[in-house]
Amino acid sequence: FKRYVQQELGCPGFFMLGTAGDVVPMRRNGTSRRDIGMILASAVKLHDWTFRKAEDFTLKTACETFEVVTPKLQNVTAEEVESTYQKLLSEAEKQDTFHSEFFLYSLLRGFYLENQGATAELQYQILQLGGKKLVMLPFEVFTVIGTKIREADPNAVVVSCTGGSECYLPLQEDFAKGGYETVTGTRLAQDTGDRLLAMVIEKLKTF
Repeated sequence: FKRYVQQELGCPGFFMLGTAGDVVPMRRNGTSRRDIGMILASAVKLHDWTFRKAEDFTLKTACETFEVVTPKLQNVTAEEVESTYQKLLSEAEKQDTFHSEFFLYSLLRGFYLENQGATAELQYQILQLGGKKLVMLPFEVFTVIGTKIREADPNAVVVSCTGGSECYLPLQEDFAKGGYETVTGTRLAQDTGDRLLAMVIEKLKTF
């Protein structure tokens, strides 16, 4: 996408991931990336021809902090985390195939070491570019979250995996549906998505 924007418009291109946390593309191999990049760049060029420039271009930012919790690490000591990690590492080294339990616990251990416990302070950002507001979240965000934010503010667009990529971000209602995104794809408390959604919508009202 960036290469074709550079080629067609002669300016830098920035690709931002939307709410694709629970979306798998119908075509994801072969030439699909090139084809999609060409199509998106052509759409940008078309808009450049047909849409009037924004005369009053507003640039504004905000950064907010929120707390997240990893239930599996609550009431667990550093020694217990390391002991479990070493046990799973030993098991993984003895087999030739992918050891999913070791991989998942490695993510938990990384979270614990980085934050020295089961809780962490993360940040989300809002960036206003003209009439659009980019809500930038450090997760792979489910589509329903983007839909609810857009319902609250039609000019708001969610951008995933910004300022880091912690894990998948579903709503609590999504956990009953199953799927790897909710079973193994997130390590945070099930109410995390709902809490963050409420914070973002409230912030957009006064932004």
